[in-house]
Amino acid sequence: APATSKVLSPKKKKQGSSSSFAAPAATPPRAAAATSAAAATPITTRDPPYVEGTPLKAGDYVWIERSAAAAGPAFLHARVLDVRPDRVRVLPEGDSPAELRRASAEALQRAAPPGAPAVDDNCDLAFTNDGCMLANLRVRYAAQGIHTWTGPMLIVLNPNTPLPALYDDTTKAEQLPTRSGTGRRPPHVFAVAEEAYRGAVSGSHPAQAVVVSGESGAGKTESARKVLDYLLWRAGSMGKGVGRAALLRSVVASSAVLEAFGNAATGLNHNSSRFGKFLRLRLTADGRVDGAELSSYLLEKSRLAATPRAERNFHALHYLAAAAAALAPLGPLGALVRNADSLEAALHALKLPHPTRLHFLGHGGYVGAADEATRLAPTLDSLAEMMSREQAMEVVRLLAALLH
Repeated sequence: APATSKVLSPKKKKQGSSSSFAAPAATPPRAAAATSAAAATPITTRDPPYVEGTPLKAGDYVWIERSAAAAGPAFLHARVLDVRPDRVRVLPEGDSPAELRRASAEALQRAAPPGAPAVDDNCDLAFTNDGCMLANLRVRYAAQGIHTWTGPMLIVLNPNTPLPALYDDTTKAEQLPTRSGTGRRPPHVFAVAEEAYRGAVSGSHPAQAVVVSGESGAGKTESARKVLDYLLWRAGSMGKGVGRAALLRSVVASSAVLEAFGNAATGLNHNSSRFGKFLRLRLTADGRVDGAELSSYLLEKSRLAATPRAERNFHALHYLAAAAAALAPLGPLGALVRNADSLEAALHALKLPHPTRLHFLGHGGYVGAADEATRLAPTLDSLAEMMSREQAMEVVRLLAALLH
């Protein structure tokens, strides 16, 4: 409602009354509004229903919120056919006309006419209500536009499919500043990372933070990974970061290790983080990575001893068990782990049973994955960026001891 007026909800009568609305005010609403711009404007049964501060009229478009249990979109797009003081007749898209009582009509949300174009920023919509913003996100998502601005925030919808072209080096280069102007970049997780990077090296706001939040399966882990990927690429672009390749590899490796040892598959998300992670990058004045600190918190340690039904334990345990099972048909290679010449020999020496027979992997019934047998070697490579190869194999032996 405008700042100079206030919309009042109709008053309910006592139980047993034949009318649900208060009697007409003694002073006509229009006269009351004219007396004082800041005065409240009572709504009577002679007025049409008000939606978002303005009276509803025939020809308007609205959103009708559906029941939470209904399948499909949360809101239906509809056109107003007729408006009366006590009820409104609407025509939802693809449906037959329906009548709404006044109380239901006042819960409607304003909508743009059919065919209104999608926008990059939800704040640029004609009406910034839930129905319009969800419709804008839905139209953009259908065209693989998974990123949408909402003011300074970025909404990212999980595409549930790989989109490599959306995160390639060409897209990264498009975020770099140009001489043509300083207009806002199209919505993208790289644009958020670029804004944070430029703020950090400009000197005006050297401490920058990117917060990634959302429900399980929304894509937080992947989005955080893309932010880190861009920042490390940016720090190494234009000749910066030379001689710091080992540091950059360690930062990437540490993130991969935490994902292997702290993520697990759930019923909603095959790569759900079972912990919180805080990564701090230190940059020099010219934008190079000078160091990194990574800390984890709220690790779901109980998952190790008790896994809910249809869920999995931490990835690293499954990687090890699946890799050992994949080599079982080859027979023992006859070498102790400490003297093994290869990962295959080390895995045979661990003598792990089949994953389906391992207690820690089958509390709720064993749940395997197609490619996990091949994931152990890259995980060990990431560990080896942070410690010696022998220390990495010590970690493998500890995992095997837990599984046994």
